[in-house]
Amino acid sequence: FEVKSDDETEDDDDEICGFPKRTFCIMAVILLLVILIGAIVGGVMASSSPSTPSNAQAGAPSDQVPTTNPAGTAPSTNAPIQIIIVTPEPTAAPIVANTNSEVAKLGSILLPFEEVENLSIFDPSYRALEWLLEDDATESNNLGISLQEESQELRERFAVASLYFATNGKGWISSDRWLTPGVSVCNWEGVSCRSGNVTSLVFNANRLDGVLPVSTLSQLSWLEILNLPQNALLGTLSTEIGKLTNLEIMNLYSNSFDGSLPTELGNLQNMVELTLWFNNFNHKLPTELGLLTRLEKLDVAQNAFTSEIPTEFGNLQAVRKLFLDGNSFRGPLPSELGNLQRLELLHVPNNQLSGIVPSELENASSLVEVKLSANSFAGGLDNIFCGRQMTLFYSDCLDAGAVSCPCCTHCCGTGGCFEQTITLAPTMAPTSRLGTFADILIGRNDQAKQNAILSDPNSPQYKALMWINDKDYPADENIEDSASLQERYGLAVLYYATGGDTNWYAGGDTWLSPGFPQCQWEFVACLANQVRFLRLINNNLVGTIPEEIHKISSLRLLEIRDNPMIPSTIPTQIGELQFLSNLSLDGISLTGTIPTELMQLQFLTSLDLANNDLEGNIPTRMQQLFNLKSLNLATNALDGGLPTELATLRLLQSIQLQENSLSGSIPIEWGAQILSAVPSVGVIPSFEFLQILRLDQNNLSSNLPIQLGELKALRELHLQDNGFTGVVPTQLMDLPVLQYFRVSSNQLRGTIHTVIGNMQKLSYLNVEKNAFSGTIPSQMGTLTSLTSLSLAFNPSLLGEIPSTFGNLIRIDKIFLHGTGLVGGLDNLFCDRRLSLYFADCLNSTGTADISCSCCNYCCDAFGGECAPVQV
Repeated sequence: FEVKSDDETEDDDDEICGFPKRTFCIMAVILLLVILIGAIVGGVMASSSPSTPSNAQAGAPSDQVPTTNPAGTAPSTNAPIQIIIVTPEPTAAPIVANTNSEVAKLGSILLPFEEVENLSIFDPSYRALEWLLEDDATESNNLGISLQEESQELRERFAVASLYFATNGKGWISSDRWLTPGVSVCNWEGVSCRSGNVTSLVFNANRLDGVLPVSTLSQLSWLEILNLPQNALLGTLSTEIGKLTNLEIMNLYSNSFDGSLPTELGNLQNMVELTLWFNNFNHKLPTELGLLTRLEKLDVAQNAFTSEIPTEFGNLQAVRKLFLDGNSFRGPLPSELGNLQRLELLHVPNNQLSGIVPSELENASSLVEVKLSANSFAGGLDNIFCGRQMTLFYSDCLDAGAVSCPCCTHCCGTGGCFEQTITLAPTMAPTSRLGTFADILIGRNDQAKQNAILSDPNSPQYKALMWINDKDYPADENIEDSASLQERYGLAVLYYATGGDTNWYAGGDTWLSPGFPQCQWEFVACLANQVRFLRLINNNLVGTIPEEIHKISSLRLLEIRDNPMIPSTIPTQIGELQFLSNLSLDGISLTGTIPTELMQLQFLTSLDLANNDLEGNIPTRMQQLFNLKSLNLATNALDGGLPTELATLRLLQSIQLQENSLSGSIPIEWGAQILSAVPSVGVIPSFEFLQILRLDQNNLSSNLPIQLGELKALRELHLQDNGFTGVVPTQLMDLPVLQYFRVSSNQLRGTIHTVIGNMQKLSYLNVEKNAFSGTIPSQMGTLTSLTSLSLAFNPSLLGEIPSTFGNLIRIDKIFLHGTGLVGGLDNLFCDRRLSLYFADCLNSTGTADISCSCCNYCCDAFGGECAPVQV
């Protein structure tokens, strides 16, 4: 007790309830201690009560076996840890109610109660709420948006921000103005509004990766267009999609969605276009789709749908295009399809359909393109379609005993599909119409090339010429050279050279439509009536890129990636596309070296040749691409060193050279100071704007240059799986905006410096499989943005884990095994559940180095073996 002064003892004689005040206080303290101890003891007894049996008592599964001591070793003094040879159950992050009351309060305005109650700090909704409160609050208030009351503006801001966090917005190709505090969502790239309400979300091939947050997007009550094709969206399509009743166009093709389509799609009565091809949707098509009476285009090709085609499709009176190919539909074609008077295109090839093609289809008087091949239909088609002019008509009429179809444009069988009529190469007079086209499009002075093309009816060049001569160019018009004619020829050659007429998943209904402007062909975009953008992504292109690609001379963007093309070299003629700013040829089986002709592209800002089989050195002449901002040569077979000349490309924001066979050291010039072209500026870093540097999985070696510490804009640094040696310069541990730092699987040594605490943006740190030594600095515990940390397999890391690690509130994965660390972890992370938590808490000597009752993987520091444990 405290020693009181004389003045303080004057009131000692006062009484409370007949007791002296001092005595009463002592009794009250003792009583409180007794109550507290009783509560603790009661809790412990309750937790071990037989009413909650253990796994062993309740009949544990046979694959859960207790830990056994190796022969000859003393049993552990601690209770044995139960080892289970199964994947740990998914873990839950702390719920919002325990982390941030302000987030919970705002969430109660924007989300249903049950979602707020179960919201974790890793949920996209939580991160969007957190952004609204922490980063956007003041500026959004300037926009007239209050965080204290519900409003449509607040709901839309929250919903669109949730899309960013749910689909890895940091990895998007383009996200201009997204999450900029104080900037209206209507000014965010890809978002369009009318009267202040979001009406359109358009992100084609923008690397959206994750589960589409339909439940929050359903708050965009005025949304009319949802275009998110050619991304990496996955999971099922939520039933909440049925709340977007103003939706008119939804394009989600070429993603990784799966599961059944929700019946709630039938609520979208305003839907005009629904395109879902090339996903993994399965089971049967909901009959409710037949309620979409305004629908003009339905494309569910290349999925895994089964059962029969719904007869309710006969109610789609507005439908013009129906694509059901490449599924597992069975049974007959519904006769109700004959009710579709506006139907122009019907594609059902590559299914398991059977029976007689219904004669009622004759009533679908607008049909001009029908594909019935690769099914098991029987009978004849003469009386159904042969009385009309068909643009394309495919059926299984090639093999013996197949469908009878004398008017089919293509007959198909086990050997493929072939045109019914064979056009022979013409004998040309110099003044013939075809000769004029050949002079203009191939070259008047190159007769040898003309003859080679015109004598090969199977060549894409010949097919393109014949299409222009016979179908596309009006017979009564004078033939004149023009940029449009050259573009149409170049596009037509590309179409035939990559199987557009036989293999493409989409685009065949618009490409090579006679007289139809190329600016309206799918995957093509124009400015001032010139083709500026061409994107053919994951569309099953086969063959090779033809040299005639240079005919599309005004191209700004050329993106042909993720297609199963035939191995070939990069056409040098691409170097003639003088206005090209974005070139992506990722994942199309390219071989050979990077042609120096590409270095003529002075306006190029992005070069992506990743995921091919390119070899040789990185051209030093790449320094001529002085406008380059993004360079991706990852996952090839490139060798040689890293060119110092790249240091002159000061606008570079991203360098990705991982997964090659590059060797040597990182040039010090990559982080050195260079003299600015503006005298008043003086010296500047060589990569002043560099945000991403990926050199991982190569054969690089030597010390890490301290000059890399000058790259102050760097957000991602990936150097793992190389042969780097020496210590990590302290300058690299003091990069202010770095979020990803990976140097694992090298030969680095030395201590982890205390300056690491300055990297407050760091979310991923991996230094495993090196030779770091010493203790872990307590400053690492100040990295509150950290979600994943690996210090594993650094056996000379010693001492206890700093108590400051308890401040890592966002940590979800932590790997501490294979080290010399000791002590207890129970007070650090056991108040939460991490998805992965490894430590040396299973030591074969009988005494674990680390006490960790909540680790879901325990490892043996001596043998390095890890096993999942029951937490």
